[in-house]
Amino acid sequence: MTFIPGGTPPTNEDTGAVQYVDHFNSAEIHLVSGVFEASFSGVALDTAKWVQTVANGGTVTVADGVAKLDAGTDAAGSSKLKTIDIGAFQEGRVAVFQTGILAGLALVDNTKRWGMESADSQNCLYFEMSGTAFGVVARHNGIDTRVEQASFSGLKTFTPDEIQAAAFYIHFSAGQANFEVQIGNKTTVLHSMLSVNLPLVAEFDMHGFFELFNTGNTTSAEMRVRGASQSIDGQQSFVRPGTVPRDVNPTTLLSPVAAVGVGEDPEGVFRPALSNGADEGNSSVALLGAGAAFTGAFRDMQGYSAVSISTRADQLSAVNGIFAQFADDALGTNLRTARVETYSADSVNKLAYYTWHGTLGKFMRIVWTNGATPQTDFFLSSFLHVQATELPQSPVTSSLGGGTPSITTRSILAGRLDDGSNNYNNAHHYCGYVNFVCKMYSHI
Repeated sequence: MTFIPGGTPPTNEDTGAVQYVDHFNSAEIHLVSGVFEASFSGVALDTAKWVQTVANGGTVTVADGVAKLDAGTDAAGSSKLKTIDIGAFQEGRVAVFQTGILAGLALVDNTKRWGMESADSQNCLYFEMSGTAFGVVARHNGIDTRVEQASFSGLKTFTPDEIQAAAFYIHFSAGQANFEVQIGNKTTVLHSMLSVNLPLVAEFDMHGFFELFNTGNTTSAEMRVRGASQSIDGQQSFVRPGTVPRDVNPTTLLSPVAAVGVGEDPEGVFRPALSNGADEGNSSVALLGAGAAFTGAFRDMQGYSAVSISTRADQLSAVNGIFAQFADDALGTNLRTARVETYSADSVNKLAYYTWHGTLGKFMRIVWTNGATPQTDFFLSSFLHVQATELPQSPVTSSLGGGTPSITTRSILAGRLDDGSNNYNNAHHYCGYVNFVCKMYSHI
């Protein structure tokens, strides 16, 4: 079983065990089901992952790995996203919903919600900005229980706004839901909601959802969403920590276990050991029109030292149209562009290779901008490297960018002089074999 950072958690075909890194950056392998992940790549909503509902001028747009919901300027404008996949709750376990949100400006007569809801929206757990009032809500068969910020059991001073993007979590079981926020490397409980007599919700297998609507407001209101996921927390084991180990015999039932190497990064967070691998969020085969650009999804580069791409197209790129961009966060703060490249005439219909060593920020994405002629063939594959990249092997006829790794060698053709001695320094007009010194740059 192989763990692929940022990829779909691999499943053991025999046991159904899924290996993943949980929201506390801990490596886990559990018997889980219903884990889903939905993000935003390219410039169009992935209809295999999301369904949108808009009304009265509301919109949903996708760019730079983020979906923007806007209720528009109509007093009844609305915009909503819901994941197609449904999380699967397991009795006795804790389910974890996670998302990244930039809430935007708080406006009177405008409501923003993000969390989980049942298919009929009658059972929900979510965060809510109602006008300028922040709170958390549990809905049981259509009846809402809302806790205002001033009554939170945890942190009472945090309010989502248009400046600070944050990660939000809901850890929930049948009897309790913890609403949490992460800013930087610190995760803090905002409020712990306990059930009274009845479970918090009557339906625990829920979709992720994001909603923005006006109830009289006529000023454009927006909210930006990074994506959504749900996983199952907790670990199955036949021996609990602190108990006396028991003998194992052929009939003992064992939970599958796999080891995943972890290490502490410079920020003090424990992360899984990474390996080289393809970056799907910065790869594409979608054809580009005249002047159109592919912009990949921001990828956390902590633990990686380089990114390389292989690409082919039947048209030229724009001048300096291929480059890696780095930023401080996944929203593109302090965007920096690394070395630029051009897919030129001698590259057309051939594979070209480009590599960017080192990083200029914590997050990275690839941008490929087409030239003046629409494409009928296009291929882009991105690859992340943990250590200094090995030299790529490429056809002799391929186009190599200026940043392509190379080995510098010095070749010396030696000859024997008429007196029988060897000379490696200067060519002599009278020697039987002319010798000279040259430098050769070889791309392997």
